[in-house]
Amino acid sequence: MNAAIYIIDADVAILVTLFIFVYALLAIAIYIFGKVGFKAELTRYALEVADTEAAMLNELEVPYAIVDEKGNIYWFNDAFYDISNSENVDKKSLLAIFPELENTLSSMEDEDVEEVVKKDDKEYRVVFRRCADEAIKAKQGSFQDGSISAFFYDITEINTS
Repeated sequence: MNAAIYIIDADVAILVTLFIFVYALLAIAIYIFGKVGFKAELTRYALEVADTEAAMLNELEVPYAIVDEKGNIYWFNDAFYDISNSENVDKKSLLAIFPELENTLSSMEDEDVEEVVKKDDKEYRVVFRRCADEAIKAKQGSFQDGSISAFFYDITEINTS
């Protein structure tokens, strides 16, 4: 196209060539700097979503913990901290808090498992579910294989009624 303009008018062709050159430089600059800005914005958004998700899990009224097959606690929310009655929950094993769960954790397959446990004057229905390990590893760090989520539902009132 530019060659055809050179045939018609050389002055206009030089102006068009200059315009194409400036356009190409601007397009490259926008691509490079826009890509960096887009990545930064995408990262900021992902972190914001992760922080919101973590806050929601932490504020969840249902006691919740992530453990491994040996009962080591990787993460827990505030409600789990409240029922554990322990200052150093993060340094303890789930089995130290609920010893009756030892056989349940060690024999767990891929399906959900439920168990009823007692702690102090409360009774809990514990639901164990294998975690989506890849998602947890990406979010929380590198856990061992076999992470298990544990939900503790207070059934004290249901059983006493």
